[in-house]
Amino acid sequence: MRVLLAIFISFLGVLLGMVLAGIGGLSAKTIYFFDQTDSSEKQKIEAYWDKTALGFSEVSEIINNQKCNSSAGYYKACLAALSQSALLLQKQVDLQSGRLVDVVESDYLVEKNEKDLMSLYAENLTSRLDFEKELQELIQGAKKDELKSSFYGRMINAFLSVYADPHTYVLPLNFYSNVGSKMDRSKFFVGISYEKLQGDFYIRRVSKNSDAELAGIRVGDKVLSVDSIDLKGLSYSEFSDLMTNEEKTGFVFVVQRGEQTLNLKLQRTYRQLNHVQYSLIKSNKNYAYVNFTKFGSGACLEIARAIQTAREEKVGGMILDLRDNAGGQMEQAACIAGLFLGKNKKAYYVEYFSPEQPNEVALTSEEQLYDGPLVVLINSSSASSSELLAGALQEYGRALIVGERSFGKGTFQEPESWKLNPKVTLYKTQGFYLLPSRNSTQLRGVVPDVVIEDNEHARREENLYLNPLKAEENLYAGLAEREKVRAYSYPACDSVGTLKGTSNSEDSYLATAVQHLGCVQPWSSSLAEQKAHSIN
Repeated sequence: MRVLLAIFISFLGVLLGMVLAGIGGLSAKTIYFFDQTDSSEKQKIEAYWDKTALGFSEVSEIINNQKCNSSAGYYKACLAALSQSALLLQKQVDLQSGRLVDVVESDYLVEKNEKDLMSLYAENLTSRLDFEKELQELIQGAKKDELKSSFYGRMINAFLSVYADPHTYVLPLNFYSNVGSKMDRSKFFVGISYEKLQGDFYIRRVSKNSDAELAGIRVGDKVLSVDSIDLKGLSYSEFSDLMTNEEKTGFVFVVQRGEQTLNLKLQRTYRQLNHVQYSLIKSNKNYAYVNFTKFGSGACLEIARAIQTAREEKVGGMILDLRDNAGGQMEQAACIAGLFLGKNKKAYYVEYFSPEQPNEVALTSEEQLYDGPLVVLINSSSASSSELLAGALQEYGRALIVGERSFGKGTFQEPESWKLNPKVTLYKTQGFYLLPSRNSTQLRGVVPDVVIEDNEHARREENLYLNPLKAEENLYAGLAEREKVRAYSYPACDSVGTLKGTSNSEDSYLATAVQHLGCVQPWSSSLAEQKAHSIN
């Protein structure tokens, strides 16, 4: 149970710790769940922080001139805390003088990720900072309602992300157990995720049966305005605030689609969309499409229900879509793997940094429910348990993996009491989780069998953070062997299947998955034994 808890917390390192650190420019893909949290949920999060009474006294214990100037690493961590906290209050550290100044052009620094932001300061900041003076100035200039415990929590997390690693962070006591395991989204969620490229917002995903799909919003649409508000120059958080306004019953989107400019009316229906959604794709055969965006409590049961529906409809294949899935409870990943692999197969390993802590292996826990052709979709925001599930299915030869190389988050965290505040918990990185072949996904991610190139700048572990952890070389040593262990050879599928009857027909990933499903064979017991023997 301790390991399951630890690895569930690693999911929060992707979704919670990084968001609460106040890091700009993480992309709506990476912070998909919390970037679209409605105002009532945000108030709940703030309430958890308020109960901690976290304040400047704890921050000053960590960030002061003596400690900040004690080493180059500590200095960078203090600079990260100051610069990112300043951005939350519409201030920024001037690149030349080091003094706090008003943000003039929000896109200049606000949308930078941690690595890019810190690189800018490293290259341009010539003066040493008086951290105590700048912090006092920042706090004195802030409005009273801005200086909440959550603000100081973000400041500390920005520090820890650089000083320790990107997934070591603090959270209010009991926050993850009460908030992080929900499988239903907010009733105010309209069904879109988005990304920002060169100052413009584009629709990245449209959820099936959502208000956005009903309104005719499509993947790839460039959003020009919402309710006559020009989106040019808006930050992610400002766009999020606009979309999660509970007082709005609908929105008018103006989008550019190719040469067309369209006015689309979106009406809220206040339906709670589940993180597991099933639909039928009609091609030359009927295929099951399971969109899965979070490994929350009960996810395995939801996937099992989707498989049962697919069996009743006698589908010719299945697509499991893990794009933008940042992970979750790892026992759910082992359970879901069993639905496709059968019981007592190696799902993943847990390897601790400490030699005194015994390493562990997690086995699949469910009987196989589906042995038909399977394609798994991943992208650069498929992280944590998504990577382990996709990687395990790939290594056993159970599924064809289609998409981008995944995020590369292969660490886990465990909670411990935080000495500066008993109402705050420190989640500290304690080790790596490994694929059945004992290879690490950390930084390397999962490489698809069929690679789809994306025009965007990939937002992965290695690209976002200044000091991402790297696994020992021996945990990458088997990468060449993995090619021999994983899926059998698939023939080319140039004209098998055409995607029909879906508003997501512009989705090149989904179209490619359908195209290749005709070449994927049902999983045989002899292949299972062969792959299991190779992995063992």
